[in-house]
Amino acid sequence: MPFTFRNSKGETYYLHSTDAGKHSEGELYYFAKRAGENVVDDLPSDFKVIESDRTGLPVVKRKQRDIQ
Repeated sequence: MPFTFRNSKGETYYLHSTDAGKHSEGELYYFAKRAGENVVDDLPSDFKVIESDRTGLPVVKRKQRDIQ
């Protein structure tokens, strides 16, 4: 089952990922209104979802690490 996020306006978004490209390692995560080919089942544990106050769009952010 794909990872979904319902914003404050009641709209549902599906989490997707794509390769970050040849200049970066890892993956890029983004939301779309429709479940596409690169839909993701789970949000990685080191990321969190926030909602833009202005637009209501969900954004994936990396969680802050504790600095010791």
